[in-house]
Amino acid sequence: FFLKTDENFGTIITPYKLPFFSISLFSNSTDEQQQQQQQQLTFPPGKNSWPFSFSIPEFLPPSATQLKSYSQYIEYSIDFEIMRPRLCRRNIEKTFVIPVQNSLRIAADRQVQDQKENQNIVSLRGYLENNVVVTGTTFTLHFEVDNPNGSTINKISTYLVQNRQFAASPKEQFIINEHKIKDPQGLQKNQVKDKIDFILPTTLPATCSYHPPSWLPVQDIDIDYYVLIQLHMNRSIEDIVLELPVIVTAVTEPTIDIPPSYESIFSTRQ
Repeated sequence: FFLKTDENFGTIITPYKLPFFSISLFSNSTDEQQQQQQQQLTFPPGKNSWPFSFSIPEFLPPSATQLKSYSQYIEYSIDFEIMRPRLCRRNIEKTFVIPVQNSLRIAADRQVQDQKENQNIVSLRGYLENNVVVTGTTFTLHFEVDNPNGSTINKISTYLVQNRQFAASPKEQFIINEHKIKDPQGLQKNQVKDKIDFILPTTLPATCSYHPPSWLPVQDIDIDYYVLIQLHMNRSIEDIVLELPVIVTAVTEPTIDIPPSYESIFSTRQ
């Protein structure tokens, strides 16, 4: 994990690494039989490969790319190390970055709505038929404008906003998607009903709230979303702003066959 921290000399990105597991292909045990097996394991010249498998802990926060300079992000990697005898050259190390996505549905579907009115009796209502949305798909925002006095409406702006808060770092907000309606004639009607479709990127991190075991009780990793609707009026008239919470979840990937274990591979070679 990478957390943004503010210091006297500016803003920096501080890496915070949290290891989840470690797998040893060859044990470091002092057992005599295992030591003999290790001495017999010599890889021939050329390309050698072997599969491995591991389980990712549940409820991990998903990978979250860095959306701008000095912004917080989450990255997962697998670190490999081949430890060679002291008389040989130094150990071989390699790091591979992997994407992690949480596909668990964390809440039941439900309709959400909000409605406000300004001093000119202009009211704005927005609603989502389903506030649980899936990455890579489309969801629809419905809105209604009631303007009985014919007040001038300049435009309507809608945004899908992502919030990120990592531990004690400041909350960050990013606009994932936006739409603007600029139709002077259409917006001056006494009543306006319309809808807007939002397309979610497949790589969008899912909504999550995760507490690393080693962190303080009040420190969490939170990623959440909401749809913002803003009705832009003339300068002398108050704008209307609505916020509708959205829960983003990921598509469940098909089951992948688990590769054979180390023991089964090397036992067949003997």
